Amino acid sequence: MRLKSVFKYQFRDYKISYFMFFGILLFLEVANLVGIKLSGIEDKGIYFRNESMVVLAGFIIGANSFRENFQMLIQNNVSRKMMEAGRILNTLLSGFILAVLCRVVSLVYELAALGDSRLEAGSVFGIIYPAFWAQANGLERLGVELLFWAGFVILFTMMGYFFGALYYNLGKIQKTLLSIGIPVFLLMVLPILDIYVAGGKIVKFLLGILTLLLGGTGGNPAWSFLSTLIGAVIFGGIAVLIALKSPVQK
Repeated sequence: MRLKSVFKYQFRDYKISYFMFFGILLFLEVANLVGIKLSGIEDKGIYFRNESMVVLAGFIIGANSFRENFQMLIQNNVSRKMMEAGRILNTLLSGFILAVLCRVVSLVYELAALGDSRLEAGSVFGIIYPAFWAQANGLERLGVELLFWAGFVILFTMMGYFFGALYYNLGKIQKTLLSIGIPVFLLMVLPILDIYVAGGKIVKFLLGILTLLLGGTGGNPAWSFLSTLIGAVIFGGIAVLIALKSPVQK
């Protein structure tokens, strides 16, 4: 099977996810606007709902794309290298498609906000990079913002794919320990250590790393795109190595 055929086969599952995600996101956006109109409340917070959901969607798509595709393609004598090449191409395309779909849905809110003082379409991208946002024109803002979120979607899709490949090779006990251990460490153990042992230095260190990855205090969005792609290469590279050694399970 050629790379084009592998790509199309894998894209079929991605395409279904795109339609489902767009439908859910659009429904929630319209429902939110209707609720605001009927209740009369104001909505002037940072506009981040769609972006956070699109990044989460990337992770879910990546996590669910390993097992079924892997076994089906192996049974059809597709080489593992060809399989992973198709997956990488689909992930790159997925990042830009989901970022565009997210932007389309956000545009619905922005259009509604034009004629309603109760709505304010504040962009989290504009808050992170105020200097760029102030001097760039409309097309520059749109293009760079799409690259920014596409990079995050690609990163989290590869993270999801990594965990999907990892879970595929773990036993039931190992999966349970990992599923419970990671959330417990991040949400309970780490905050306790930071407060009572490190005196807040852990959070400050992580925020410093995040600031650096997002372009530093100068706010260069190019650094963010580069950082997310490097992260995607790391997680994707490990996932590929796992896939090349994974046994075919019944």
